[in-house]
Order: sequence, then structure tokens, then C-alpha cells
Amino acid sequence: MGAPVDMAKLAPARAAALDLAAQCRRKHARMRDFLRTSHKMDVLGEKDRALATRLLLGSVSAVGELDRVLASYIPKRRHLEPKLRDALRLATFEILYLHTPKHVAVSQGVEMARRASAQATGLANAILRRIAADVSPRVDEACARLRAGNDERLLEDLAHVSGQPDWLCQKLVASMGVSVATPLLLHVLEPAPVYVALREGLSHDVLSAFDPHTSVAPQSFFLESPAGLAASDLVAHAKALPADISSQLVALLALSGREKTLLEIGQGRGTKTILLLQNADLLNHALHITAIDIDPQKVEIARKRLVEAAVDNQVTSVVFNAAKLEAREENGELPDELAHTFDTVFIDAPCSGVGTLRRHPEIGWSLDEDAVCSDGILPKVQKDILVAASRKVAAHGTLVYATCSPLYEEDEAVVEAFLATEEGSSFEPEDITKSAAFELLSDAGKRVVQKAQTKTGYAHFGYQPDVLDADQHFLAKLRRIG
Repeated sequence: MGAPVDMAKLAPARAAALDLAAQCRRKHARMRDFLRTSHKMDVLGEKDRALATRLLLGSVSAVGELDRVLASYIPKRRHLEPKLRDALRLATFEILYLHTPKHVAVSQGVEMARRASAQATGLANAILRRIAADVSPRVDEACARLRAGNDERLLEDLAHVSGQPDWLCQKLVASMGVSVATPLLLHVLEPAPVYVALREGLSHDVLSAFDPHTSVAPQSFFLESPAGLAASDLVAHAKALPADISSQLVALLALSGREKTLLEIGQGRGTKTILLLQNADLLNHALHITAIDIDPQKVEIARKRLVEAAVDNQVTSVVFNAAKLEAREENGELPDELAHTFDTVFIDAPCSGVGTLRRHPEIGWSLDEDAVCSDGILPKVQKDILVAASRKVAAHGTLVYATCSPLYEEDEAVVEAFLATEEGSSFEPEDITKSAAFELLSDAGKRVVQKAQTKTGYAHFGYQPDVLDADQHFLAKLRRIG
């Protein structure tokens, strides 16, 4: 057991969390990205670093709910200094969502408030004590009802226990069903699991410092102790690729096992590019990838990573807007690299990212509800890209559509809308379990995929408490038939 907390002194983890929250706010940065470049926690022990990280990511993820709770106890005319609000958010998150003894969480919250604004100590003490007495039991009761399968107050309870907007909870239930959405939202404030794909030919012994466990995809491992991975040479030299297991499954099952050319739309930082090539090697066929992304900075990062991975000779990276793939090459509107068709076109579509809430905590409260409605900007862009990309699929080739969102409006609705177009009429859904790539999976991996598959042949990978702890990703494979 660790030493007892001196409640009159602010613990190092909470002191670091408060300082980092203020720094991140001033820089207008995304919290996880900010933490990757900050050295503030380097002096903390493993437990303190873990607590500080949970406080920071959690208070961002649940920020709207925390502010709603605080607003009901803060005098209406009382102006809160930004750092004081940071302190109260961190403390309220710990009181409501962590297993810290309430008296400790309150006392430490008061000390954070004291550090932020000495004159606000009394106010913070009064507010946090009331939150612990009034609100915390209500969150616990909501959690108990959900775990017991009591859906009498379903949406309200889901919003309370997850800290996410009401509308998002409603959309997740509508898209995934109560039985899938409930466990997801019950765990959305917990740390995301860390998976890596190890480059072929390397022994898992190189991961021994991170306590690796074999996962369900080839060369894939779950890391029990991932601290220090991001800064390691394994990542810097592209020997180990941090990628959620759902993302790894998408990069495997996107392949037919027959393609020689592949167009990757939405290359990003190149992780899936490297995975696609490695998986093609496992399938014993040579593959050349032409990868495009609209963001020049991402393309540059991807190119450097491909060099580190020693696969740059198998990839052509191009800065290009996928929605313009239907442009006429004779007018010089289409680069030469894109002037032909491809055996497989893989779309890693721009999306809400709702499936990665545990990894990207800002998403829930920064996402505009209108953007993901049936006629919103994201489904429109996704359909436009599908239509444009479909024209680059060779005869009898494959069109693959993937998102990191479980929302129906971004997934099935987009694919079905595409299939109803003139361009889509020459495609039909393909069973993802019929590909050669499926046979590379272990028996456990095959069960994961089979459970993820829908009646229409698409797949929703994600949080399955009894099978897999993962982000939510959607995959649809369409075969050109005419």
C-alpha cells in the first residue's frame, strides 16, 4: 500500500494535472496531443502519472457534464478565473467518476482550488462537498441501474455515467442498440487499451518492457504496461506501430489477397499504409499503394515514416482531394499517379471519430450534432468521396469504405445511399469472411470478425466486453460486378 494522502498538501499527480490543464487550455491544444509533447509528468512515478492522465483526459471528455453540475452550485454572479475552473473540473471529475474516497477527492480538490485562487478556497470547499453529497450518489445509482439492465431512465443515466452529450448517447443507442451502446458508454471514461502491430520478422521479445499479450490479428499485441512506448525507438523507427486492434483488423480485411495495386484514400500519418503492405506480404503477394491525403503536413509525415519502415519504394504518396477523383486527366486536373484504375480502392473516410472517444476526449463535446445527421456535412462528404472513388475501381475490383465511427448516419446509411446511385449500381456488398485475409486470423480473431459482421455483410468492430476491448470501426467491402 502507498503512503496515506496528506489531505492538507496537494498530491503531485493533482498538482501536475492542474498545471497541465492550464497550459493545454492556454495553447488551445488537444489534450492527448499536448501530453505527448509535455515533459511535466516525467518526474512522476507510474501511479501518479496514471492518475494525472486519467484526471486530464477524463475532465476533457466529460467537460460539458462537469460544467452543468458545477453551474448548479456556483453563484450566478460569481466569475471563475480560468485556472480555478480547471481545478473544479478536475476535482468534480474525480469525485463523480473515480474510486477515490470522497473525503480525499474533496480535500484534494480544495487544495487544487487553493493553488488556483487562494481566495476561492471556501467556495470550492462548499461546492465540492455538496457535489460529493448530492451528485455522486445519483451517478452511482445511474450506473447500478444500467448494469442491472434497468432502462427506465436509459438516456438520462447514460449521459450521467458517460459524461457525454444527451444527443450523442441517443444516437449511439439508435445506431448500436442498447445492449452494445450501454457497456461502451459505461467504460468510455476509462483509459483506452494500447495495441501495437509488430513489424514482420521481429520477435515479441522486443516488447518485453511493455508486458505484451498476443492479440487477435497477425503480429498484433496488447500492451499491459505501455508507459514509455511513444518515446521508444520501436515507434520512432516504425518497428512497432501503435494502432487500435479494430484499426488493425480493418487494414487486414480490406485486402482481397489478389490485388496488385491499391489506392488508399485518407493516408493520414501512414500507419494503415504500412499495415496494408505488411498484410499483403503475409498473403504472399506484391502490392503497390498509391496513397492520397488532402493535408500536405500529414503526407510529409507519412513519407518520413515509410522511409523509416523501409517500404517507401512500394508507396506513392500524393497530396490530393479525394472528392476530385472524377476530374479529367486530359485537362491536367488529375495527377498522372491517379490517371488509371486500381484493383482495390480503400477509403479511410473523414468522419466524426466517435468510435475513438477514449483516445480523443474532445470529440464528444466539440462535435456538432448537425454535422452527423442524415443530411449533415460529414455524410455528404463521405458519399461524395465514395462516388468519386468508385470510378477508380478496376473491373471486378474492390471498393472498401471504413470509418472510426459507429453512427449509422456515417456507416450503413452512406453505403446504402451510394449503392442507390448510378455509380453504385455496379457494386454489391461482399462478405468479409470470404477473403483470403480472413484466413490469416486466429480462431479467436475469426470469432471476433464473425460477431462484428452484420446481416448485410458489413462489420462493426468495437467494444465487446466478452470478446474484445477496442475502438469502434466500421468496414464495408463492395465488389464491382459490372
